[in-house]
Amino acid sequence: MSKAAINFSNELFSLTGTTADEDTKLFIEIEVLSRSQELTAKMIEVVLLQTVAEDLLDRGVLEDVAKVLRDHNKIEKRRVAKGTLPQKGIDGKLLFLKRKLSREPHLDESDEARSVSMKELGLFENIRAGEPVARVYHPKEGIPGRSVFGREIAASTGDAVELSINEETLSRESGEGEGLPYDRIVAKVDGYLEVQGPKLTICEEFVVRGNLDAEYGNLNFVGSVKVTGDVFAGFSIFAEKGISIGGNVNKALLNSMGGPIEIKGRFFGEGSGKIVTTKHVRVRSIQDGIIDCGEDIFIGEEARGSVLRARGTIQGKRAQILGGKTYTAVGTQLAQLGSEDEIETFCILGSDIEVSEEYQILVVRITEHEKAVELLNAHLGPFAKNTARLQNLKANLRAKMDVLLKKREKVQSSLDSLLEKQQSLLANAFEAPVIPLSVEKNLFPGVVVSAGEATFQTHEVLSGPLTVQFVRESSELALVEYVEVKPVSEEEGKKA
Repeated sequence: MSKAAINFSNELFSLTGTTADEDTKLFIEIEVLSRSQELTAKMIEVVLLQTVAEDLLDRGVLEDVAKVLRDHNKIEKRRVAKGTLPQKGIDGKLLFLKRKLSREPHLDESDEARSVSMKELGLFENIRAGEPVARVYHPKEGIPGRSVFGREIAASTGDAVELSINEETLSRESGEGEGLPYDRIVAKVDGYLEVQGPKLTICEEFVVRGNLDAEYGNLNFVGSVKVTGDVFAGFSIFAEKGISIGGNVNKALLNSMGGPIEIKGRFFGEGSGKIVTTKHVRVRSIQDGIIDCGEDIFIGEEARGSVLRARGTIQGKRAQILGGKTYTAVGTQLAQLGSEDEIETFCILGSDIEVSEEYQILVVRITEHEKAVELLNAHLGPFAKNTARLQNLKANLRAKMDVLLKKREKVQSSLDSLLEKQQSLLANAFEAPVIPLSVEKNLFPGVVVSAGEATFQTHEVLSGPLTVQFVRESSELALVEYVEVKPVSEEEGKKA
């Protein structure tokens, strides 16, 4: 839209000027009123310079205007001056330093094949508290313009980023004090980044609404994981702060180093499915699986053919354990133990170290080495203890004996190292003075309870309530009056 800017008239000519585009363009119209004197570009220039900046005047156009007016009485709308429009500043921008949650598989830029594992989809990036999540770059100031009259035209600053953060999980740290052109968005908690429109938040729980399958792949998360449906075979969940499953679990690995694992349905291990946590485990039933936990194991209905390791207690007031092995450092509370079919069921009572998988593997290796030493001694015969007699043997036989002696020396050295490791582990063990195994209904033949060198088993059905108890001071393992075994976790005990 143009606006009037100049209105001049004398006996020779009249001149009107209008501006456009924020006064950055000047257009003139001239009408010759008298031919008594030739109208020159200089005459026009003198009029214009009363208001127009000298360096913005286009003298070439003025010369052309004067030339046209020699033959014509009027000229319309010629641009004779041009300024500069202001330039808006660069808008602020949001730069993510961590990948946000996506339903699309993550492609590793360093992978030349640009391939994605069917199970390792990488739908999000783990974020630790204190880590920067994003940078918010400040908008920049604009560049001022200049009107044809030489006046500065103010420029607007760029638009700021439209951004909202969840202040419970994120903080915004100004970079102004460090001379930085951006602010930092920093995580307050562990989790993953979720972006919904302009809003950013860190989610501490990853929720799978439905089944954990190829749509999600394996999960490895610094927070907790909740699956509302089933976990399909072959998948794994590593969640530092706990795992909750609404359905069943099939031949999967569940691992949490800082939170409990709770399964409302059944766990079908098929020999390789495993649950590992430093906290408690709660499951409706488990078949052919492994549980290794730092506190209590709560069984709702049944544990069949499984290995259960608890540095706390095993709780199943309405449950039956049949087949497999249980290891506990504090005690066991069950409805029934074993089965009418007299399925072999082993219950090991010991320190928190003795019931661990690492220790049990160590014991097996020690036993294997001891048997190897015995076998080598049998082959060496009288030379096993009196090696000096080897000198009496013929050279070829003595050479064979030397090979056996060197092999025995190597195996014995390895055995000594294993025994040393065993003592080192046991030195820091927690040893409960009394470890009870209590059964409210039936304890069946086929059950073998052991603690150290002591064992207990029955050849007939024992009706409860009853307790088989190990007393560490006397190393006795015996049937005693019923004792209720409480969980090591008081809060979880209330839910049992």
